[in-house]
Amino acid sequence: MAALRNSGRILGWGLLATLTVLSVQLYWQEVASKPPQLSEAMAVNLDDKQQIHIPIEQVKDGKLHRFVWIADDGKAVRFFVINRQADKLSLAVVFDACLLCGDQGYVMQDNQVICVGCGVHMFIPSIGKPGGCNPVPIEDWQQTESEILINRSNLEEGLNLFSTIVEIEVKDPISGAKMKNTHTEHKYSYEGRTYFFENEKNLDLFRDDPEKYLGKEE
Repeated sequence: MAALRNSGRILGWGLLATLTVLSVQLYWQEVASKPPQLSEAMAVNLDDKQQIHIPIEQVKDGKLHRFVWIADDGKAVRFFVINRQADKLSLAVVFDACLLCGDQGYVMQDNQVICVGCGVHMFIPSIGKPGGCNPVPIEDWQQTESEILINRSNLEEGLNLFSTIVEIEVKDPISGAKMKNTHTEHKYSYEGRTYFFENEKNLDLFRDDPEKYLGKEE
């Protein structure tokens, strides 16, 4: 009888150990082994002066505030703003990408900014400076008493850092036909903007004399 009880205990402990191992493996597969998820990026748009305005009151709390600007070709350019000092205003405005790990981005966990690509913890006061796994700085942004101003040209400097294309509606400057940017292979870059065409003929016409058609596209 005692031997039977001992066998039962051994079987019970063995089953418990097996369940524990399976639980750990399941946790690793479903949670721990997956990279942290980026917080949602707030969409921002350019004003008539080709600038983006971000209220300082919105971003001065020391948290990572992520934004996204959609370029003419649908490229999603992410960036974030963070106040680097707890006792004073010291803002950094940077692309949500680095030269080493690409556009995997950064997350904030337990008041630490972490590169999703390699897991490196950033020294927050150094954010805004180039080098290493630091996020790529946005150049020449401006700060007033109440807001941050970022020029279109400065955001365009980060286009090659990102790979995500968002589907948007575009218009052929020749025919005026509307289409999705992801549904045509005919496109042409001119003076910092990307134009889309419904066929190769329209692309060739525009390429030969862009200025002739730019008024139609507006």
